[in-house]
Amino acid sequence: DLMDPERYTQWGAYCQSKLANVLFAKELDKRLKEAGVKATAVSCHPGGVDTDLARWTVAADDDPKKTKQLRADSPWAEGLIKFVTRTVELGANTQVYLAAGADGGYDKSGGQYFDNMAPGLLNPVADDDKLAQQLWENSEKLTGVKYNFK
Repeated sequence: DLMDPERYTQWGAYCQSKLANVLFAKELDKRLKEAGVKATAVSCHPGGVDTDLARWTVAADDDPKKTKQLRADSPWAEGLIKFVTRTVELGANTQVYLAAGADGGYDKSGGQYFDNMAPGLLNPVADDDKLAQQLWENSEKLTGVKYNFK
């Protein structure tokens, strides 16, 4: 249930959103192909990128100044963060790779998930075509927007 407040956790919601991105891209690609639209929909993971998003995991607060201060006060933490994350520029590589068509262009990788400029490994749930269709239909109901590609 997408809207169940009893089962909500921040990390659970984050993980569900990533799965939803993959499922949505697969369903979008399928619908584009069925309509004869010359386009490709893919999803990708930029990796752990050193952005202000980390303020939630480092400082558990929306104030980016608190995270910057915590990092400044702890050279050990700063070193660890730099070791396990990549720069914003490196994090953009896969998106740029796909946007430039380096994956082979239209109809070469439709619906696929990419990580580090290559097809990535997925949880088997992400290959559930019925779940992807249900997500699409629920998204249309929740947003009040219906796409017709034909």
